[in-house]
Amino acid sequence: VSGDLANPFYSAVASGIERELRQHGLQLITANNDEDAGQERALVDAFLERRVRALLVVPSAEQHEYLAVEGNRGVPFVFLDRPPVGLTADTVLIDNTGGARSAAEHLLAGGHRHIALVADLASKAPQQARIDAFVDAMTAAGNPAWAPYLRTDVHDVRHAEAVVRDLAGLDHPPTA
Repeated sequence: VSGDLANPFYSAVASGIERELRQHGLQLITANNDEDAGQERALVDAFLERRVRALLVVPSAEQHEYLAVEGNRGVPFVFLDRPPVGLTADTVLIDNTGGARSAAEHLLAGGHRHIALVADLASKAPQQARIDAFVDAMTAAGNPAWAPYLRTDVHDVRHAEAVVRDLAGLDHPPTA
């Protein structure tokens, strides 16, 4: 169950999982919850009713207690990209904090000060980790010049293109 299969990251993850499962005689069945918590729960319930062997969930819901052992019918599950809330479970995450900090430090080392950050949904843990790490790196470097260039909740390609055009059209556009 993914938050948004149109996102190239989740498509690549699904493709890699599918290749691995195929080697074990298993198939990947994907569903998109459109970042809707109610839809996430409905999809999880539908998969559990169909007695899938396991669940991989990119969570959109704010709470995940509904997947406690009593509620998941004994089906193993793993959270991907975002940690569950209200539930201890296996989770596979990337280093959003380290990646954002490294990117910010690289740009600062290259002499950039007017640095834009165009982020996806700030309410989701990966984006918030990236934003926080970026802000921390800018603050540690004594660089407040990036602040006017922060844009969040940019969730699709059209919105991203519009935001980048707006940033590029500013009197003092970002240099990175």
